[in-house]
Amino acid sequence: MKTTTQKQLAATQKAFKPILTYLEQHHKLAAALKALADKKAAFDTERQTIIRQAGTIEAQSLLGDSTPEGEKAVAVNLSALRERHERLQAAEEALHQQRAELEQQLPAQLESMTALLYELSETYRTELEDEWRQTVAHLNTIMFRLYAVQTTIGTATGYTRSLFEIQIPSLLDTSANLFRRPIDTHALRNDIVAEEWKADTAAMQLAEQLKLFGDSKYKLEQLERETKWRAAS
Repeated sequence: MKTTTQKQLAATQKAFKPILTYLEQHHKLAAALKALADKKAAFDTERQTIIRQAGTIEAQSLLGDSTPEGEKAVAVNLSALRERHERLQAAEEALHQQRAELEQQLPAQLESMTALLYELSETYRTELEDEWRQTVAHLNTIMFRLYAVQTTIGTATGYTRSLFEIQIPSLLDTSANLFRRPIDTHALRNDIVAEEWKADTAAMQLAEQLKLFGDSKYKLEQLERETKWRAAS
């Protein structure tokens, strides 16, 4: 990783801390709301039980069978029930208020996160672009040598010719073609107008090494044609 990328990553990590704190607040709030829902469910169950007990005591009172102790116990339970209901309701209102406040911050937090990741992405893409260009440059030299082989001792097949027409875009500029064609031909006449492969030292050395083989093959083919011409005449 390059120094520029390391610095950008460190800057992103530092700037990310407030966003991480915000996400942790959301997580804690979600856990609190879940705990509150569980408490409310338990409260509703207990509430039904206490109300049934109160109903039983009230019925006994109407029948004249209730006891002061029983009525007092129910009154205490009902009072505690009301208190717990008020506490749960107040807690729910507080949590919903906190959620509303966090939701108001969400657009700004998302915008900040998007900007951070864009800058980090561009830094990585720039670093990878350098590596990509080095890779394509090596590929170009390979293709120059391949063309040297084809032009000295071999006949280019349709597949090989198609390799010389490939497109390799830049990672940052998709309209750019980083591939360097060994030769360029005239659009109408189809004759060669530029031979970039000849600027590659390794490709030219290879062509020179193979030249004798290619020339000899050409000479043999020429002799064969002459022999066939004499035999036919």
